[in-house]
Amino acid sequence: MVGHLLPLLVRQSELSAEVAVLREEVARLRDAASAPIARGAAAVPLDTPQEPRRTEATQPARLAAAVVTVVAASALLHWLLLFVYDAPPMLLRIVTLLVPLALGLRVSGSDGASLAAHALASACCGIASVAAMLAVTHLIDGVPLLPQDLREMREALEYCASIALAFLTGYLVMRCLRRARHRPVPAASHGALVGYAQRFQQLAGLLSPICAGGLALYSGLKSLGGG
Repeated sequence: MVGHLLPLLVRQSELSAEVAVLREEVARLRDAASAPIARGAAAVPLDTPQEPRRTEATQPARLAAAVVTVVAASALLHWLLLFVYDAPPMLLRIVTLLVPLALGLRVSGSDGASLAAHALASACCGIASVAAMLAVTHLIDGVPLLPQDLREMREALEYCASIALAFLTGYLVMRCLRRARHRPVPAASHGALVGYAQRFQQLAGLLSPICAGGLALYSGLKSLGGG
């Protein structure tokens, strides 16, 4: 019987030794895996305030920056084309309509501001741009800063309206493009009346920037044509 128990005791001792080795190996691997986590936690304390995330400029700030850019560009172009290069006034009118149109498209690329906000920004853009151009003429030629009669007042107001409508046209064009891109396909069960209403809405949205752009061109070029 002792001869049978002796091999079992030897095997049990061998297994106990193997279990001890495995425990040491597991403990070593566990310490090695937890060491980088401990170093990272020590490098960044928990009570350290994190840097706030940078947020993009709000839409009103974008509109204000676009208005300032249009005003500065209008004054600079007025000085360059009329007083430096002696270009025709027609070229100045066309260029000063293209600049607010392009910036209106650019600032309307992201949603966030309503039509009323863009209309207000457009009005400020037109009035400030014409005022800046009148100031440039006043400083260089010494003419009165403000219009002196009804004809000059009408021309100034028409020029203000043309720049404002050009800026607003950019917003309307971009809004129509966004709506056309995201417009859902109507279901067949909605009926013909819903289809006609959607077509009318689509046509109105398409005509609004065209009308605004046409008015801008008419207001900007009318006085030059003797109207």
